[in-house]
Amino acid sequence: MAVIGASIVFYFIIRKFGNPYFALLGALGIQLNYQLNLWAIRPLTEASFILVLACSLWLALHAIRSERAVTSVALGILLALVFLTRQVGIILVPFFLLIMFLAAPRRFLSKSLGMIAGLALLLTPYV
Repeated sequence: MAVIGASIVFYFIIRKFGNPYFALLGALGIQLNYQLNLWAIRPLTEASFILVLACSLWLALHAIRSERAVTSVALGILLALVFLTRQVGIILVPFFLLIMFLAAPRRFLSKSLGMIAGLALLLTPYV
């Protein structure tokens, strides 16, 4: 179920950069991927990791254009959930900070502080 949700999110991400037909073919390709089908039927955390990762990528693309601080806090919360599903997900924090800096250098401080606040909201009790 998580892989189906991830493919829907990937459809919306691909549709932002291309036409809807190409996005539909991309989402169908994700559904027909053998490795994702293996992850979907196993009771491990890979499927939920991919779903939360796809949602955080979509929200990062949305947070770049958004003026609200709530989206960057929500992005930090999703990045914390990525870390909690798979610990290797903490590597995404510097990459998302770099994306925020390259896309909007003038608003980088407010967006990065919001992302750090969202991370701290979930990871402080974990530490």
